[in-house]
Amino acid sequence: MKSFYLLTVRNVEIDANGQAYYGTDYDMQDACPVCGTGAIAKGPRYMSGLNKKRKGLFQAGYGELLIEEKLAEKLLLKGVEGLAEVYNVKGQKMPFMEIRGEATLPPFSSETTGYEIGKQCLSCKRDGYFDIPHVPLQLVYENLAANLLEKNILITYERFGYSKLRQPFKESGFAEPKFIVAEDLKDFFEREKVRGVEFEPVTML
Repeated sequence: MKSFYLLTVRNVEIDANGQAYYGTDYDMQDACPVCGTGAIAKGPRYMSGLNKKRKGLFQAGYGELLIEEKLAEKLLLKGVEGLAEVYNVKGQKMPFMEIRGEATLPPFSSETTGYEIGKQCLSCKRDGYFDIPHVPLQLVYENLAANLLEKNILITYERFGYSKLRQPFKESGFAEPKFIVAEDLKDFFEREKVRGVEFEPVTML
């Protein structure tokens, strides 16, 4: 069976903000109507506070996963989907792409460990997940559909952090998923000597 790994990125651009406030569009079809959890960014990502000199793979302040353009182009050549262009608030294209994933996983198994749950949305109970400091998140999935196992980058159904759906929409904020990568992408990042990334095996039952 194909192996997958939880991708953890330690490089964070804390001042970079790219959720709805600066004009990023979202698909709300499968999102919770109460809190917005499950909203999927579509089209370009518009962000403030990005440092053009960033290299490799890093996360923005709200969990958006960004990769330098040079590496993104190599992923595209490998057939990886789920990448989007990134622009600053002036509409200028930035030398990065956002990794959004190719498909969403079903809820993880009750055998999963290494997380805690805060005050969740009472409607969807899909947000409000949090990491436990110094404890690895060990994801377990059961009986995944074959088409999911063909993907390169998957995102979790569960979202980490809290979501809020507001009017005007630009004041909304959405909890972010975790990213799961296939073994060949893990090997790619290691060959490219991408720093500040960690890989935790995901158990598939």
